Amino acid sequence: MLTSKSYSYSTLAFGSLTQIIFHHGGDSSAEPELSKNLDEYHTLAIVELRQQIECLSKLSGSLELLRTGVEILACTVQLLSIEVFRETKYFRGYKHDWEFHLDAAGTVLWVIGNGLAQASTSLALPIVSRDDISQLPETSHGDVFGVNFYMTTYVWADIIRCACFGLRPSATQSIEYLTYLEDDKIRLDKLMGCKNWAMIAMRETTNLEAWKIGMQKVGTLDIPMLYRKGATIENSLTNGLSSLKQSADCPVYINHISDQVTEIYALSAQLYLSVVLWGNSSRNPAVRLNVAKCLTAIKALPQHLIVRIAFPFCVAGCMVPDEEKDSFRTVLEGAEAAGHPLGMLWNSLDVMEEFWKMQEETGPETKPLTGNSGCPWTVAMERMGTKSLLI
Repeated sequence: MLTSKSYSYSTLAFGSLTQIIFHHGGDSSAEPELSKNLDEYHTLAIVELRQQIECLSKLSGSLELLRTGVEILACTVQLLSIEVFRETKYFRGYKHDWEFHLDAAGTVLWVIGNGLAQASTSLALPIVSRDDISQLPETSHGDVFGVNFYMTTYVWADIIRCACFGLRPSATQSIEYLTYLEDDKIRLDKLMGCKNWAMIAMRETTNLEAWKIGMQKVGTLDIPMLYRKGATIENSLTNGLSSLKQSADCPVYINHISDQVTEIYALSAQLYLSVVLWGNSSRNPAVRLNVAKCLTAIKALPQHLIVRIAFPFCVAGCMVPDEEKDSFRTVLEGAEAAGHPLGMLWNSLDVMEEFWKMQEETGPETKPLTGNSGCPWTVAMERMGTKSLLI
């Protein structure tokens, strides 16, 4: 914050925004000076960020590239956070495109990785090896940890983005991260609580959905192949959930709650996979069983951690039978009454309510409006005209 003007300004902007949200109920008109500060700091951050981006392509040394790159990432992720906070249900004021900043973070990570490779350095992204770190001056260690932290943040957000809205047209300048997750070079559980294998399965399900849609468009969908691909993902989730049961008596609190969060994500990933394979009807007995398991796991989660599960909460809620809809509403009401922040969870409930309404109008299996993703949350947000990152 003291060395990077762009990050300093973006942090000041974020501070103004959180005051509006937590002290003024999200009403940006309640405190005009705060709104003015938010706009001014946001603009200054963008100006400084553009100057840093112009410098990035001209840098050749790995240390300079690393230092400038992490400053750009810090500001970009902070700007992403601002837009995600402005998307929350109770913020009343100007909203901007969070997806622009998420794409920018992916591109910056690609530029840093490509630049380090061209500089013939032994460093690579993500930089996690102690041997790698020992090759750098001690003053650069913070930059190494910074790149890893912001890359982990980007991966988390991008997997949720893809699960919410499907794959975007492939970007040539965006970092590929699945192999890093498979090799545990990125540890998502250290940031957002969910273990890598569950998030990998979620992203693989998105890839499967994109493959299915592509095959359907040209009339060459191979149904047996679809089910074989789905079975591979399902086996991974089943094995992962079994491993959680084996470690259920783990005495370390942080590991225990990570297992709880992971279970909820894994169960929702199974539901997501069911939607891709069989459609979005909640009448499937296996779907009903998984929804019941997911709801039980959500109720068992400490209320202060519920803010972590906006996407799986939405997935399970969209597939819930009529008699359990109030249970999902009650979970949020109880957490709010206890004073816990809910972040995007109210947005999740709005999406669920919209999908429930669509089911009442069109039947149990609601079709997509554009012929693309038939996932309930995507269909509902499309009709609502919104694009909330349920993170």
